[in-house]
Amino acid sequence: MGKKTISHGLILILIFMITISNTFFGFEKAWTDSVISTIDVIETPSAIEYNPSNGDIYVASHIEDEYDLGHVFVIDGSTNTVIKTIEGGAWPDDLEYNPSNENIYVANFLNSSVSVIDSSTNMVIDTIPLRHSPSYLEYNPSNENIYVAGSSSVSIIDSSTNMVIDTVDVDPNPTAIEYNPSNGDIYVATYDSGAIFVIDSSTNTVIDTISVGDEPYMLEYNPSNDNIYVANQKSKDVSIISTTTPPIVKPVADAGPDQPVRSNDVVQLDGSNSSDPEGSPLTYSWTQLSGPEATLSDPFSSNPIFDAPEVNEQTDLTFQLIVTNEDGIVSEPDEVIVTVNPVTTPPPPNEEPRTNGDIIKGIIQNPLNITNSINSANEITDILTDDNPDNDQRACDLLDQVTDRNLGDMRDIIGC
Repeated sequence: MGKKTISHGLILILIFMITISNTFFGFEKAWTDSVISTIDVIETPSAIEYNPSNGDIYVASHIEDEYDLGHVFVIDGSTNTVIKTIEGGAWPDDLEYNPSNENIYVANFLNSSVSVIDSSTNMVIDTIPLRHSPSYLEYNPSNENIYVAGSSSVSIIDSSTNMVIDTVDVDPNPTAIEYNPSNGDIYVATYDSGAIFVIDSSTNTVIDTISVGDEPYMLEYNPSNDNIYVANQKSKDVSIISTTTPPIVKPVADAGPDQPVRSNDVVQLDGSNSSDPEGSPLTYSWTQLSGPEATLSDPFSSNPIFDAPEVNEQTDLTFQLIVTNEDGIVSEPDEVIVTVNPVTTPPPPNEEPRTNGDIIKGIIQNPLNITNSINSANEITDILTDDNPDNDQRACDLLDQVTDRNLGDMRDIIGC
């Protein structure tokens, strides 16, 4: 009985502690997320921007139906009180802090201008005229310029001079502008056409136009995946733009196998095995890199021909092939070596040496052929003038081989 009562008591204590804990943390959360102050700025706020250089908050506002008036209220972030009211242009639409010069830029829609507020004095130090009515501002850290979107164009302001250095045309009614740090480009949403214009900030030219949903109104860069998110009002959806540049896949040049040829041969180069991974048509460009000059029939065909030069020794000719696809992407070069060999005249076939009998027989059968007789006589002289004691017998043996002539006198002379 006592143990049961104690158990019930422990349970009640735990429930009480949990309830108090939840209540306490609930009060703490309510206190943390509560509105702690409200600051009256009298007019209709249209933009707000924090200034890290002085810790102040800047609020652009205008008076309804009084389009020639506009103010920027400066709120001290430490006291949450308005410390200054700056008169600006008519109908200020947007604010942007510029970290390169620590100034605040104000887009004055009805004045077609941008005001520049010095953060150290909270005074307007410059007013930059534009050719259009500005609505949106964006700082570009890659070139430290301010991009101003409005009407049907984007103006670029040089932060160092506060002058417009370029203007880029876009579709009418831009409603948002966003910098993408992953590629350094500026993205501009155009409400009427449902398109996003991509501006290369290194050249300040439009490099792409992307169709999205109906009436795109807001843009946001996502650093976790480098994508741009587009909020489309009319179509009630969000478009996601991948901004990661896919790797460039080059075509592959194949100059064919090395080939041996002979002088004056007709040689054909073969680049037909070159390819493009996307199946794009290719153009060809052949160049000779080394060796005696050869004239290609068509250096821009896949299979040009040429006549191999005449050479006295083995000689290499090197040719290079580069191919380009229809997108203008160029391959790495490939080379082929053509080895030219000289043409050699084969030696005459080996003749059987003439016998001594053939020599004498030739003299006897062709007595009027002086050249034959002289050459043959020389051969016989070589035999007879040799110091070999058997010369006489050898001469007699030669005469014995001739049977169709009367050689008695010659036999007597030699002493056969």
